Amino acid sequence: MNPTESDSLFIEALELDCIVGIRPAERRRPQRIRVDVRMMLDLARAGRSGRFGHTVDYSLVVEEVSRLLHFREYRLVEMATEEIAGMLFAAHPLLDAVAIRLEKPEALGGRARTAAAAITRTRAHFPVRTRNSGAARVDTVLETDEAVLESVSLPPGASLECTGEQHVRAIAWLASGSLLFEDERRFAIGAPLPEGARLTAAADGACFFRCALRG
Repeated sequence: MNPTESDSLFIEALELDCIVGIRPAERRRPQRIRVDVRMMLDLARAGRSGRFGHTVDYSLVVEEVSRLLHFREYRLVEMATEEIAGMLFAAHPLLDAVAIRLEKPEALGGRARTAAAAITRTRAHFPVRTRNSGAARVDTVLETDEAVLESVSLPPGASLECTGEQHVRAIAWLASGSLLFEDERRFAIGAPLPEGARLTAAADGACFFRCALRG
């Protein structure tokens, strides 16, 4: 499928206050940014079945993009857009391609309306490297100089610490299936997973997204 000719879901002008930039003032306080996301995938199946599982939940994508941007505190918009794309492919296997635009309206101090970076990526831009961690399959989707983005799949009944090594700062959330906490609480899709917790996949297995900082 040519991603430029495929069906699309859009999120336009998502506004967030977060740390993005290299100048001292940008590192000290959050600034307003706007994010546009175009997600290219075949919508015919959902259009005929009416089933949520045959498409991508754009309200969930809003939460995921917001959570990643707030966690990462990027220096460059180039890295922010690249990691957003990698995260979307890791968390949403139905996606064929994505287009991300991130703009910083305050970046140029009124000399221009906005400064922005825009990228288009297909799944082929993110070759997956797979390893096993106990019973879990860990698919590394993207490694940057600052972070590692992974999709972690657990078979039914298997357990794993959701954020990996305890000395590494990380964030994770459930992408599909069902995970149980130690007290048998069940996590909803998209729910952030508590750092350092050991979670067990329910009868349908589970897959969660994880972003871990290097060092």
